[in-house]
Amino acid sequence: MEIMNVANDLGYGFVKADVDGQQVYMPSVIAAKQTYLAPNPATVTDNYMDTFLTKMDATVNSVAVKRNGRYLIGEAATEGSSRKQTFNIYSGIGKSADDLSLILTLTMIAGVKLQRAYQAGKDIFAPLTASVRMSTALPIAEGRDVRVLEQYESLFKDHKHTVTFNNFADPITVTITFEEVAAFLEGEVASVALVNAATGMEGFPELDSLRETVQADYQTNYSDRAKKYGVDEVLQAQNTLIIDAGEGTGDFVVATDGVANPALTDSIPLGYGTALENTRQEARVRGIGDFKSRYELKTYLSRKLSGANAEKQAMVKEILNEQLQVVADGLVDEASDILTNVANDLDVIFVLGGSSIPLAEATTMREQLVGLVTSMNATSPVIWIDRQYAQVLNELGLKLALTAM
Repeated sequence: MEIMNVANDLGYGFVKADVDGQQVYMPSVIAAKQTYLAPNPATVTDNYMDTFLTKMDATVNSVAVKRNGRYLIGEAATEGSSRKQTFNIYSGIGKSADDLSLILTLTMIAGVKLQRAYQAGKDIFAPLTASVRMSTALPIAEGRDVRVLEQYESLFKDHKHTVTFNNFADPITVTITFEEVAAFLEGEVASVALVNAATGMEGFPELDSLRETVQADYQTNYSDRAKKYGVDEVLQAQNTLIIDAGEGTGDFVVATDGVANPALTDSIPLGYGTALENTRQEARVRGIGDFKSRYELKTYLSRKLSGANAEKQAMVKEILNEQLQVVADGLVDEASDILTNVANDLDVIFVLGGSSIPLAEATTMREQLVGLVTSMNATSPVIWIDRQYAQVLNELGLKLALTAM
């Protein structure tokens, strides 16, 4: 049986995955399907199947999943009035113990399997099966306990999982078996991509592009130093700090002499999602908005409005920018604690992750980090990973890790 190779970067905000070279990007959100709504299409069309991952209506049956029910998945869940279910960044449960991790992962894999079966001309209403090798990652706060990593891997490996798609008049079932699963630490696995960008690797052209974006940031902000030492000074650095600013956590990965330093590596519950949640609350208090979820708030802020609505939207954006600065301050405070121990020989600070994009645009975090380095008489440059790769470096690292499994 053909094996599906899945690099699964399951984020608090989005699933970023690579399935045998096919890129998958979908919101980390589900919503209970209201069965009284308009019926699903009774026939299958090429156009419908081409975008099937944005229309998934699924039920997951697995011993590992306790949250039963019929759900709209990802993009399909963002439409309509049903309550959006996302990762609770304040609950302390974490991804490893949240059914949402399995529901999103299993339906994503099953959806890709279904698309491929259709493209191959197979009878998609006959039972489908998928065998999978998967690399994935957890936030450092969870995964630093090896037992948690192993238990998370076992949720996938130790059971068969069946996904039923309810999109058509007749159900479609996909049974998934995991042959291998390896869970890594977020941020730490991103460092695998950065290290390999120094020399490149056959079959991974994105590493060459990543190297170019790092070089561009280095030359723009440290031109004299870049001319003297070249980009390899940072890409081949042995003593590094990676700040992986995600939606729900900020992961701080320290490497000493090229080896991960678990004593200094840490994770704090701060990210873009924190700023969104605080903005939701503040907007309600000020009487300028009532958003049911942070995803609803994200969608609202992305709309092009006019007149009085545009003025109100600008007020909400201003609140969000204030909250983003609070997040930036918290991340810099954590970096300060780490630099106290490593400043003398730290070679470089990398800032990446989905939250690093709005943090670069709306806060003074870069200037704060540069000032922090200077105040400690350190020499490490601060390299901000370009938005093209900021959100997908963990995924790229997982792809590289998958080749070594």
